[in-house]
Amino acid sequence: MLRLLVFLAVSFGVVFSAQAKERELMVLVLIDALRPDHMGAYGYDKPTTPELDKLAAISTRYTRVYANAPWTRPSTASFLTGLNASRHRTETSKQKLPQDITTLAERLKKAGWTTAGFVANGNGGSLAKLQKGFDVFRDPTNTYTKKKRGKTYNGLPTGHFLVDKAFQWLDQDKSDKVFLFLFTVDPHDPYSAPKHLEKQFLKGYKGKITRSPIWEYKNNYPPERRKATIAVYDASIRYGDEAMGKLIEGLKKRNLFDKSTLMITSDHGEGMGEHGFYMHAHHFWDEVVKIPLLVKAPGFTPGKVDERLTQSLDVAKTLAALGGASTKGMPGYHLLKEEAPHVISEY
Repeated sequence: MLRLLVFLAVSFGVVFSAQAKERELMVLVLIDALRPDHMGAYGYDKPTTPELDKLAAISTRYTRVYANAPWTRPSTASFLTGLNASRHRTETSKQKLPQDITTLAERLKKAGWTTAGFVANGNGGSLAKLQKGFDVFRDPTNTYTKKKRGKTYNGLPTGHFLVDKAFQWLDQDKSDKVFLFLFTVDPHDPYSAPKHLEKQFLKGYKGKITRSPIWEYKNNYPPERRKATIAVYDASIRYGDEAMGKLIEGLKKRNLFDKSTLMITSDHGEGMGEHGFYMHAHHFWDEVVKIPLLVKAPGFTPGKVDERLTQSLDVAKTLAALGGASTKGMPGYHLLKEEAPHVISEY
């Protein structure tokens, strides 16, 4: 009888410990080409981001955030290394991340985190060798080929598709600590979204729609045509916002939302003719390099508006620090402890 009681006590102890242990999750989301001034939480008057607006209400919202580079490859490399473009040396379309550069994923992996990336833009992934340090990395170059992308609107995997794939993996993974990197591209040109969303933002417009405007040459479009371009861009933001709602709801269903670290930002913004150019590349106007940043995480104040100068490097350094990883050699600033005295955006 004594032996039986001892066995039961030990057994119950094992079960209790397993139930008490909570899964740790850090999620970094980049939404390609998303301008903060086209989001409700940042004052936009059109209903582009109802899901992100709800998240902003319970997050710390940063208002002076700048990407460290004006296009996807160097900007994403800065998020994933914590280094300026001239330091990580991944600036042009021909340059790839050098092997001697330590990535955020490598730092977190060394600190005991399983690292997984689900990316819809190859320039933010394996085309630039940015998968370095990830245990799992899936993008249009190595996994989501044209035959495997499902329904698309701009030719690349949708945010809905990416969120589904991330949860499929997360549900079968058994790691206690997971760093999840998502890179969605719904607002990227050619601007396109489901018809019902486009109709909502076009509001009866029947003329020609320029979905990929000419970058710098002969692009003085008539006012109504420019408005139509902005309208389909806004519709694509709304479609991407729906995917963020799906992400948040999925985390809640899995009891991962409340204590998880969730950072949502963008690799760059998008020119809409304000200074004679459209889209993005080597310009440094606010419409290109100013980006949103929402942080919902332990230690961050819900509903706070933070007006401190902030940059991509700070996001990387903060994630490394929150994950208990080394931040040695990372020139950014911890979002909870420091303020950047200046930011550098370069190409």
